[in-house]
Amino acid sequence: MLATQPSLGYDEVYYKLGRYTLGKDEINNKCNDWCEANGQLGVAAAKSDARLSDPASFTCKLAVGQETAESKDPMKTVVIGPGGKAYLTDGHHTLTSFLETPDGSVNLHVRLRVLDNLSGLSDTEFWDTMQARGWVWLKDVAGNAITVDRLPKSLGLASFANDNYRSMMYFARDIGYTVGGLPFQEFYWGQWMRENQVGLHTPQGCITRNLAASPGMSVNTAEVESISGPAVDVAGPAATVP
Repeated sequence: MLATQPSLGYDEVYYKLGRYTLGKDEINNKCNDWCEANGQLGVAAAKSDARLSDPASFTCKLAVGQETAESKDPMKTVVIGPGGKAYLTDGHHTLTSFLETPDGSVNLHVRLRVLDNLSGLSDTEFWDTMQARGWVWLKDVAGNAITVDRLPKSLGLASFANDNYRSMMYFARDIGYTVGGLPFQEFYWGQWMRENQVGLHTPQGCITRNLAASPGMSVNTAEVESISGPAVDVAGPAATVP
């Protein structure tokens, strides 16, 4: 599985891993996250020792084969590129969390939604198309432009740089803004905060007021083109689609 962004908000992953390992939730949230990412809405029930490596140890709200438009919407997405390689366009944090959790691994299976099959394009045509459609984020954690050869070749925390602004945007969800359908939305907004010198040590109330007041925050997600595709079963974060 190949990445289309060079960085993660490490604190988002740490937060997920904390919930997965500390037992805060009545039903472990890793099961809920897996069911949601797999197109099955969320978790309905789970054994006390449920493991992501054993899907039979928990039950999702929706059975495979009964998916709806609502259940498919949160699924993570890929584009098939030259050579049949799978490029993850959404879900880097979620799949990295699955990979890093104690009962996760590169062999963990979760279904992904295919946005498009661009395997017939040359490398140059592929990346031109990816950029034109907004399916790749080519900025480093300082906001500088990068080239596609600097994108990670695998998932996992060690493969990515840490973007503190991206972490901050995760924790501001549903406080200062609402997540919509724009690819890499939180990176764009993190970039706006970086460029406008909204510092990481700014009090939370000031951050959320800045988010709510910013023209850059008022994205009309209804105008973002809805892209849907078939759900496919992809072997975990290190796998490729045949």
